[in-house]
Amino acid sequence: MVVTAHNAAGAIAATLRSIAAQDGLEAGALEILVVDDRSTDGTLEAARAAGIAGLRTIRVDTHDEGSGLTSRQRALDLGIRATRAPVVCLTDADALPDRDWIAVTAAPCLEGRAGLSTGPVRFHGGVPWLRALQSVDSAFYLTWCRLLAGVGFESGALFGNAALTRETFERVGGFATIGLSLVEDLSFARAARRAGLRVAYVARAGVSVAACGSLAEFVERARRTSAGGCSALLATLAIWMLSLPLLAGLAWLSHSGWLAGLLAVRYTAGLLLTGTATLRAGAWRALWMVPLYDVLALLLGVVVMASPGTRRPVRWGGLDYPRRPPRA
Repeated sequence: MVVTAHNAAGAIAATLRSIAAQDGLEAGALEILVVDDRSTDGTLEAARAAGIAGLRTIRVDTHDEGSGLTSRQRALDLGIRATRAPVVCLTDADALPDRDWIAVTAAPCLEGRAGLSTGPVRFHGGVPWLRALQSVDSAFYLTWCRLLAGVGFESGALFGNAALTRETFERVGGFATIGLSLVEDLSFARAARRAGLRVAYVARAGVSVAACGSLAEFVERARRTSAGGCSALLATLAIWMLSLPLLAGLAWLSHSGWLAGLLAVRYTAGLLLTGTATLRAGAWRALWMVPLYDVLALLLGVVVMASPGTRRPVRWGGLDYPRRPPRA
């Protein structure tokens, strides 16, 4: 179990206690390793004070720009390499996992059915409507990834709720082989697929992480998570999302009844897909956001793409990174 943390002193203890209290694990089977990534708020001390038996820690004092990785990628790389278990679970430093999270998420890897497995991520705290929007967005994204992987395309994962085998990490070559990426979970999942490994998507046993505290923070997060480059995932998501305003515009201009009907079918299909994904993720408290999701997701995309700061660096973990890393 690897948890990377940057200035998470206020949340890390609850996260570690939730992990230590997992059901369905044999005594002594769980190894917990915290990688403190340049924290200045006492995160490492808070982690040690949580009183978790056998807790191991690694402290990263400075960012190694020569590594060619983000600080988060380097922390993950150090943590995964330092673990001893054949299967490594990953989550965030502000996570509150379900009691059976590790047992369920790690099962496809332990049973040899997948090299990487990932599951639902919900959100807690923050602004209520942003929390609901993030939960619905995460559920939709993971379901879209699952559908895309099911037809043979490279897809994504969520490292807030993930497990991978050591063999997978070695076959991919670690993050150094992948190179700098602001969406390390997406880039790793794509690399695993290219290495011939299966990515499994579990339906339950989710993890709840802290939501964005403001719209500005949410937009900045979207700038980072939309920096994954061209892929089948990006293309199909763009086509799906843009089909709604395209049909609406054509129906309005042409006054065509069948186009209006097609628009209704598209909206209803989106409602069913997003609603089912949200329920599958266990985010039933966010269901009220489902009817608004398509429109809000489109507006967010417009804000991110039309922003005059589109090309400015992304601020993440106290460091600045180019939104579009240069090609090697």
